[in-house]
Amino acid sequence: MQDVDYVMAISRDVSGLDVLIDYVATADLWLNGKEVIISSDVDKRMLKQHSLVLQKEASPDLIILTGLKDSELAWNATLSALVQKRPVTEMLDDRNVEFTTVDDRDLDDIPAYRGAVTDTILKVSESNIPLETLKLILLLPFAATIVTIFRNIVGARTYGVFGPAIMSIAFLSSGLVVGLILFAVLLVTGVFARRIIERLNLMMVPRLAVLLTMCCMVMAAAIAIGIKMNSQYLARLTVFPLIIMAMVIENFMKTTMEKGILDALKICFSTVIVAVVCFLVISIPTLQAIVMTHPEILILVVGLNILIGRWKGLRIVEYLRFSKLIKG
Repeated sequence: MQDVDYVMAISRDVSGLDVLIDYVATADLWLNGKEVIISSDVDKRMLKQHSLVLQKEASPDLIILTGLKDSELAWNATLSALVQKRPVTEMLDDRNVEFTTVDDRDLDDIPAYRGAVTDTILKVSESNIPLETLKLILLLPFAATIVTIFRNIVGARTYGVFGPAIMSIAFLSSGLVVGLILFAVLLVTGVFARRIIERLNLMMVPRLAVLLTMCCMVMAAAIAIGIKMNSQYLARLTVFPLIIMAMVIENFMKTTMEKGILDALKICFSTVIVAVVCFLVISIPTLQAIVMTHPEILILVVGLNILIGRWKGLRIVEYLRFSKLIKG
């Protein structure tokens, strides 16, 4: 990186910027004399605040922020700047590309609290803790709040209180389509494995351990296939969401035995729907930037959950169920 003049990161959310921050922080690199171009769908104001972390850590001459839709124009402008020996900002102006800049002067203008948040993020990155991990931790309360709304206000039934929230984190790592396919494969694996395990008359904990082991084998095979097919989504799957999926499958099998396959499928479908809604919320690029730059927003999340917890009325599902009785 020392021999380049420009560094460019293109991503839908803040992931590209987070990876760049982690790289320069752990490798102890400086970007003096270089310019960084970042193209993202994140709100410019939020992205600018998060970019201050990179500015403080690596001190590039300039950070240029553009929209993701202009990433190709920004790339071409950067190449033209190299050839014509002109500033990238001029080349972007020639192409009518909207952009925002960040430099050392912006660091002088940030409030003390924002500076403390920036320093904390840097400490996390310098400690070899990926910022993506921190982002997932900060997003989890939002997913949990969505589950709370569905269970306490809508009246949806799910496997586990916050199982759908953890599943949405898994979907965020693997991608929604890959995550749903993997869950379906694990569900089928669990159904067949449970039938085999039942013949052994095992107690619940050993039975769950055997079921989890078989699901791990499927997961290991999926990761191996992902590496073979150069699929980044399959290759970067983690084991923690797998544990949650295995527990959901175990609950599915319990419900099948107690209430029948139809009721079990209804709850499973509801669980997946809630998990997908959680995923759609936490995958919003601007929300991801907000939780990284304004972690104090979690106080509002706590307040919202307190309000939901004090809800005394009927759930939406109950209104629908007893609509005829309510009408008289």
